[in-house]
Amino acid sequence: MKNWIKLFSTIVPLFLLSVNTAMSQISWKEIFPWEVDMHDSVDYYAQFSIAASDSHNATVVGYIYHDAPFPNARLYYLIKRTKDGGNSWIVQNSSLPNFYDQVHSKVIENIFAVDSLRLFAVGDSGLILKTTDAGSTWNQIGKPIKNKFLNVCFSDFENGALVGNYGSVWITNDGGATWKKKELLTQSTFHIVKAFKNGCYYVFDKYYFRLFRTFNDGTTWDSIQIVDKTLKDTLISETHSVYFFDSLHFILAGGHQDQNTAGFQEHRLMIETKDGGITWVELINDTSVHLPILSVAFGDNMTGIATSGYGANLITSDGGKNWNNCDIDPSLAFVGNVVFLDKKNFLAINGQPGFYSSLVSGTLLAESVSLPANCPIFFISPNPIREKGEINFTLTENKHLHIECFDLLGRSVKLIADENFGAGQHSLSMDFSSQPIGLYTIIYTDGNERISQSVIVSH
Repeated sequence: MKNWIKLFSTIVPLFLLSVNTAMSQISWKEIFPWEVDMHDSVDYYAQFSIAASDSHNATVVGYIYHDAPFPNARLYYLIKRTKDGGNSWIVQNSSLPNFYDQVHSKVIENIFAVDSLRLFAVGDSGLILKTTDAGSTWNQIGKPIKNKFLNVCFSDFENGALVGNYGSVWITNDGGATWKKKELLTQSTFHIVKAFKNGCYYVFDKYYFRLFRTFNDGTTWDSIQIVDKTLKDTLISETHSVYFFDSLHFILAGGHQDQNTAGFQEHRLMIETKDGGITWVELINDTSVHLPILSVAFGDNMTGIATSGYGANLITSDGGKNWNNCDIDPSLAFVGNVVFLDKKNFLAINGQPGFYSSLVSGTLLAESVSLPANCPIFFISPNPIREKGEINFTLTENKHLHIECFDLLGRSVKLIADENFGAGQHSLSMDFSSQPIGLYTIIYTDGNERISQSVIVSH
């Protein structure tokens, strides 16, 4: 037992392990928090977006709103840029137009990088900003309109689209100098847009698992209801993220709630299409985890990450066919807006949705491990656990195992087992109904060495 315990000690904490699978972890690092001196205890909320053009250049834009009684409410804006892959950041707030100093100013919602010099940003009240010098100066373009724009995407510097509330889709063919509104006869909220060459665009409905696509620059649109067997009893479904491999092949991730789910909690859902949204294949439909997938992104066509809440993230090394739970980091709240800089390194926003607190970087650390034939594999299901769960494992020989659960302070909270187990399959029940919400560690030992796995309790 000593040899396989030493092997596992280099790759824990994990809460899902499988034979002949790439064992992976993510190394997380906080780059900087969103710090604003409020001078009082009044609440504030924030929103930020990341755009990266290559492995060195990335820009973060956003705002922090100081929710104080009028006339003391204020918007604090932030634009930061890196030219060295996130090691150092330059503040570019001074490049914003003057109206950002006013009370209840327009809000920046999203940003898109055409290349390292040319970027677009959009937001409230028809706000469209453009820079051609990597953010040293920003200019407001387009005619003011009442729509709230939520996202923007360009296929090149001349051709792009932006989307927002009330079914608004606007397309430009001259770099944003003029925009044409496309009528889709819907009041839906569009929050994701993707632009391809030759007039191909996709826009996604935020709440109803529906997409619209055009192949002729918006002259005509196909309305496609995303149909999957998991959605037949949908009460609330929300698309949080879409990753495109090409104009026909993409993965959609978000949350899904069926009629058997108590309350309004979503569970993780991920589906894939290779024909532009006509047919779909289910990749993840995990009712045991009552947290939606907030972001899905790939460093290349094989290596990707899907982020969720409380550090319960997923990774893939085969293009999304199989997803494995990776290490749980208790410092993570809700990770979203993942943007890869290269195959392994990425940037993301960490915090409560709508109240994001910091910019973080991540590095995928993946190593293929050939596990010994007698290595016992422990599965915790479900994870996170709401009240009750199970540990399932298989032994190739008789062993005495001591299995105990500890909290983050290292205190023992539950003795799960301390007995002899024969060769074969075993299942142990666990009851966490009386334990506080949080991260726990389960230690398995044979009396000489030990391995550990993490489990989240989320009532």
